Amino acid sequence: MVAITNSEADDFVAAPPARYFILLLFGSDRGLVAERLALASRHFMGEARGQKIQLSGDAVAAEPLVLVDEANSIDMFDRAQRVICVSVGGKSILPALEMIAKAPPQNCLILLEAGDLRRDAPLRKWVEAQAFAASIECRPDEPRSLLRLVEKELAAAGREIEPSARDALLGVLGEDRIATRNEIEKLLLFTHGQDEIRLSDVQAICYDPNLSQMDAVIDGFFSRERSAMLDLLLGAHLSGADPTALLLAMMRHVLAMHRSFGLNNVNDALQTFLRGTGGYSRKAELTRQLKSVAPGEALELIRTLQGFTQATRQSPTLFNQRLVRLLLSRSNRRDRAAR
Repeated sequence: MVAITNSEADDFVAAPPARYFILLLFGSDRGLVAERLALASRHFMGEARGQKIQLSGDAVAAEPLVLVDEANSIDMFDRAQRVICVSVGGKSILPALEMIAKAPPQNCLILLEAGDLRRDAPLRKWVEAQAFAASIECRPDEPRSLLRLVEKELAAAGREIEPSARDALLGVLGEDRIATRNEIEKLLLFTHGQDEIRLSDVQAICYDPNLSQMDAVIDGFFSRERSAMLDLLLGAHLSGADPTALLLAMMRHVLAMHRSFGLNNVNDALQTFLRGTGGYSRKAELTRQLKSVAPGEALELIRTLQGFTQATRQSPTLFNQRLVRLLLSRSNRRDRAAR
């Protein structure tokens, strides 16, 4: 069984053993799948002249001999190395791969590009059972690998970054490798000529203003009075914030808070909360929330939000008005308690 985990994948793809001529790259991070596929292709080609061929998985499924012919054909231009990239679709390409296994090609690397595959998916099972093939998972970057990527890119650009800016940057990266690299590139261009990247730089170029408005509303839910909350909600509305996105952000926030309460170490709890919300630039406020909200209260909020979501699906009318009442409910109780 040859299954390369996400943490091992970059090193493997950069220098895969010569015995592997089929690599399956799959996972939920399609940007990372594409990046590793390109890296594997470049490594195999090296400095030699070569040929790269793109095939549709459904076309290969319809006519398996297409892949066999391409893998074993002789290039009239004498380009020795050949890379065949197959975009796996909804149809099985196993018949073609079985033919390839019976007549292994020379100087050819076959790269299979797929989305997320379960462990028992037929293609993944077949690849992992072969001595000449390997499966390589591509999951969104974990905090440690994301930090390594950021440090590597900034070092290559000769740029320093202050700790608060680094934490804020990490909070908005990680869902997709290509999107992550694009955000880092934008930040480097924005700070061209600076020796050090500051928190204000990250906030200016990497933050969606609508998200900042939503963060303010969510934070206000835990600390503001009714009049202040009304101002925040009006600001979010005027900025074009999507009410559904606000509800989802609220759920994400409370779930991250609830997970944090399960950790005994205070610092671990805070870091879990910051990672879960991407709220590194709001560290002081989120620290205050962890201290002021009881674990049972967070669990009750989750149930309330789940009930609200279910009720909205059943009766979507007046969604915005109901959401406003929900977000004002905590400040209403604070105002009554203060009288």
